Amino acid sequence: MVGVMDDQYMKLLKIKELYGHIMKMVVLEWVGLSQIQLLIKKKFGIHNIEVLVGQEALNTGAGKNMAANGRDPFAGDLDYITISTLNTLNPATSTKDNGINFLSYFGRAIYNLHDKYYLTGVLRRDGSSRFGSESRFGIFPAFSAAWRISEESFMKDLPWVTDLKIRGGYGTMGNSNNVDPGNQFSLYAQNLGNSVYDISGTNGGIAPGYTQTRIGNPGAKWETSVTQNIGFDGTFLKSRLEIVFDLWRKNTKDLLYRLPITQTAGEATPPFVNVGTMLNQGVDVQVITRGNLVKDVKYELDLTASFLHNEITEIGGGLTYLQDVNPGFRGVNPVRNQLGLSLSSFLWIQSTRFVPVS
Repeated sequence: MVGVMDDQYMKLLKIKELYGHIMKMVVLEWVGLSQIQLLIKKKFGIHNIEVLVGQEALNTGAGKNMAANGRDPFAGDLDYITISTLNTLNPATSTKDNGINFLSYFGRAIYNLHDKYYLTGVLRRDGSSRFGSESRFGIFPAFSAAWRISEESFMKDLPWVTDLKIRGGYGTMGNSNNVDPGNQFSLYAQNLGNSVYDISGTNGGIAPGYTQTRIGNPGAKWETSVTQNIGFDGTFLKSRLEIVFDLWRKNTKDLLYRLPITQTAGEATPPFVNVGTMLNQGVDVQVITRGNLVKDVKYELDLTASFLHNEITEIGGGLTYLQDVNPGFRGVNPVRNQLGLSLSSFLWIQSTRFVPVS
C-alpha cells in the first residue's frame, strides 16, 4: 500500500500557515501475507479421517516514513507552496521499519470412529524474526481425545441423557510478542562522554570510539505454554439443560525477562533472556437451562463460573520479584510481581497494634 496522508497534510498546512511553518509527510507501507492449505477428507465405512497441511508467511508491515519541513513561504496561497520554495528549509528526515517476519508450517489430523471416538493431533513449526538464527524456530505439538459416551448401548437405559461427551487434551503453544526484534543484536554507538579520548596525549584533539549500548542475546527462544485439560459437554432432559465443565492447567515456561546486570558490565542495556515460569490452573463451569413458561413464551438462563489460581513459580537470576514491572506512583509500589504470588499482587503492611501518638 502506497499513499500520501492527504487529509492530515492539508490540515497541517492550514494550521501551520498561521505560524509560517509548512510540513509535508509521505508514508510508504507494505503488509504481506501468503497462505497455502491442503485439506483432505475421507470416509471408510465407520471411519472418518480429515487431514490438513499448510504453510503461512507474514510480514506485519514494512515501510518508510519521509518528512520535510520549513518556514517563511513566499506566498500564502496553498496552491503555490512547496517544500522547495520555502525560504528556510530544515533537513529532511526519514525512518524505516522492516516489520516482523513469521513463517509457519502446520498440520492437523482428525479421526473419528462411528462418530463416538475422536482423536485429533496438531503439529506446528513456527519461526519469527524476533529471534536469532540459533533458535528462530519452535515446534509445538498438541493432541486431544473425546468419547461420546451417550452413544454407547449401556446409556440407552438413561433417557434423561440427551448427549454426553467426555474429552481431554494436551497441547503446547509458542509466544514471541514479549521481545523486541533487536534483542538478538549487540549495539554500539559514539558518545562524547564515554567513547572519545585524547589517545595521543596532545591536548589538541580527540579520537572517536564506540561504546556498547545494548547486549544482544541471539539465543533467546520462544516462550512456551503447556496446557492440559479434561472435561465434559452434557445435554440433558431433552435439551432443556446443558452443562459444560472444564478442569485445566497451564504451565508457561521460558518467559522472556530482562535481568539486571552488574555495574562492571557498563551502561549497556541488558538483553531479554528465557528465565521465568508461571502457573495458571482453574475450573470453568457453564450451565444453561431453557424451556417454555407458557405456550408462546420461552426462556433461557445461562450461568457461567470460573475459578482461577495464578502463581509466579520462577524468575531466575536469584530474584524474588520483578524489579522493573511493578506499577508505582510517587515512589510507592503497592503492586508487586513476586515469586510464589500471583501477577500484580497488592502488598499490605501488617500491624499487630496501633500506638496512639499524643
